[in-house]
Amino acid sequence: MYVNYDPNAFLKLAWFFTFICFVIGMFCRKYPLRKLGGIGQPLPNPLCFIISVLAYVPFAGLRTNSGDTVYYIHDFELAKPDGKFDFVLGGGNLYSIFFELIKETVDDYHWLIFITSVISFVPVLWLLYKYSHPFELSVFLFMATGYFGMGMNGIRQYCAAGILMLGTRFLFSPKKSSFLKYAVIVLVAWLFHKSAIIMIPIFFFVRRKAWKPSSFMLIFLSAVALSIFDMILPSFLSVLEETSYGHYSQDGWFTSGNESGSSFLRVVVAFVPIAIAYFSRARMRALGHIGDILVNLCCVHVAFYIISMYNWIFARFAIYTSAYFIILMSWVTYNAVSKKDRTLYYVLCLAAFYYYSTQLAYALVDYRSDIFFPNLKFS
Repeated sequence: MYVNYDPNAFLKLAWFFTFICFVIGMFCRKYPLRKLGGIGQPLPNPLCFIISVLAYVPFAGLRTNSGDTVYYIHDFELAKPDGKFDFVLGGGNLYSIFFELIKETVDDYHWLIFITSVISFVPVLWLLYKYSHPFELSVFLFMATGYFGMGMNGIRQYCAAGILMLGTRFLFSPKKSSFLKYAVIVLVAWLFHKSAIIMIPIFFFVRRKAWKPSSFMLIFLSAVALSIFDMILPSFLSVLEETSYGHYSQDGWFTSGNESGSSFLRVVVAFVPIAIAYFSRARMRALGHIGDILVNLCCVHVAFYIISMYNWIFARFAIYTSAYFIILMSWVTYNAVSKKDRTLYYVLCLAAFYYYSTQLAYALVDYRSDIFFPNLKFS
């Protein structure tokens, strides 16, 4: 029971944690390791990564509600273990085994929520630590873009995203043999959520030079698809019926009018680092082929959000590209401008994305915890 509960209390607490991680990240950047990060940047002291994990993971892992968490808990409490673990290779089946294993061994939903939070967030924070510059700005964007808040809404898919982040080194690798290694990672992610398989064609699309006509064509075609979606909806639904997502075509998800599209503001924000990178192409060369991949991933990210303006369900695919958007956004803010203008752009980025975070509703507003300050109240 929540006495005198302030619905924004945990949101304020999450921002407080973000501020702490931000300050520590700035401090750690002044004392880097001797080794370089994934994009050739001075790798900050790992204390900033450790503190970020200790701040965000327990916060998410000790929740009893946020987004659809309550439904996962409800399913867990209704499940009746039978002692059987029949594994059949198929999308989502590994999560089912994982779910049953926890039910059979500890029978406590807190373990389910905490372990899935570890899988969802630790790989992403490690990715930001290894590839972003500066790290503290990426941590801020991790919160401000809603990745952290929405990461508690859609447990299986964010677990799949976390697993996919483990394959980034293969996605960024120039070696042709890296595909097989990346495909194994995608397969594991697919076993948690079927939609992860989309990263297979994306792997081939993004591993090219940036600014190719095909990248802009992708964005253009997504806009065309949005404009004619009502015309192609019957065909789309008939195809959908033949897949495991057939229930979306049968329950009126696309036709009832109850589900709206994503905000146009998301599209604008998603396009910002691409625009800055384009006008800073000379500086972007410092990132080499990884810079090309990041730009192409952000083009895919924009395309997902354009399509999602018809129905927000398509924004779920952007989960797999959001971390790369954060990496590119932080890099262009700090490195794609002259040193004398760096502070100005840095502050503008902080202010703009904090405002952006206030304009969009995230699952964190429904956060509850019966362990982590259950009666929390802030003035």
